[in-house]
Amino acid sequence: MRRAVIVLGILAALAGVVVIAVISWSAASRPGGEARRNPVTAPAIDAASAQEMLSRLPTVSG
Repeated sequence: MRRAVIVLGILAALAGVVVIAVISWSAASRPGGEARRNPVTAPAIDAASAQEMLSRLPTVSG
């Protein structure tokens, strides 16, 4: 009887590990899943270029 309880406990633990692995794998395989783990940053821009880009934005007067 005790052996059966131990075996059932081990099987339950293994099932839990499999469920967690499948959830992790499916989240990474969804569109955007890889991007969340490996974010891409935009290249750096200098202040003069930023100021020039800002000056090209249209303005709205209220």
